[in-house]
Amino acid sequence: MIRVACDAAGIQEAARAAGSGRVIIFPTDTVYGVGCDPYDAGAVDAIYRIKSRSRSEPLPVLAPSVEAAAGMAEMGPAAGRIAGRFWPGAVTMVLPVRDARLQESMRLGGTVAVRVPAGGCISGILGACGPLAGTSANVSGEPAPSSAGAVRLPGCDLLVDGGESGGTESTIVDVSGPEPAILREGAVPGGEILRIS
Repeated sequence: MIRVACDAAGIQEAARAAGSGRVIIFPTDTVYGVGCDPYDAGAVDAIYRIKSRSRSEPLPVLAPSVEAAAGMAEMGPAAGRIAGRFWPGAVTMVLPVRDARLQESMRLGGTVAVRVPAGGCISGILGACGPLAGTSANVSGEPAPSSAGAVRLPGCDLLVDGGESGGTESTIVDVSGPEPAILREGAVPGGEILRIS
């Protein structure tokens, strides 16, 4: 696995790797993530294999901006309020999928989990390559790594070393139904999200 720094050259190398169908590891504002081009079905399949992840658990998507997220998913009033308060940041929203091509390549049902992360390194990577199918860089069931040295995920092509990450996974809120519901508590208290939704 190639290892690069989180500088301009490393970010461009990561973007080239993702754009050519390879699987990359990178720091986010929460934990280290593993990701790929979400429109490349073969690369998406590779992440499932590398993580030993069940296909019943759809991969989330990391988006470079709220506008990009809105192009992939339907964002109603509650989602708009959550995005306005917590994006960029450590909140993942499950939303009705809008992008048919994304739905096909990622084999999604009617929803997609989307997040706009904060932080210089991941923001730079997303700015260079666009959205990534991205989840924690660990074998399913094992702890999510908060540093490059803690990553134990063979089979990936490139690792961007950005030092320590935030260390706590994002909070997941389902905003696809009539009432928002917290699916996983994480870096942002679920009660804070529900209060504004």
